[in-house]
Amino acid sequence: MSTLREHGRTRIIQSISISISSFISLETPGLAFLVHLIEREREREREREIEKSATEAEIHVRNRLILRSIQTAKNIFRGSFSGRRGMLGFEPQPSFDSSK
Repeated sequence: MSTLREHGRTRIIQSISISISSFISLETPGLAFLVHLIEREREREREREIEKSATEAEIHVRNRLILRSIQTAKNIFRGSFSGRRGMLGFEPQPSFDSSK
């Protein structure tokens, strides 16, 4: 939902910027400052998008590493109790408690 809101805000800023720069002369100091503010907001929006995609990429890599670790642990655990050799390379030997 917030992505749609951000996208809508970006579109509004872009349309305002295009309207101002195409219909109004930038010789007036107040209007030039307004256009400057709009351009700065557009640059900030681009920076936010870059940061957001970088954060999502970091989360994706971290999740993939966690899932691989879990799968490796499952394979080791499953192999150590099955009839075949596990990933550790040995079969577990039954332990006998001599204290009983």
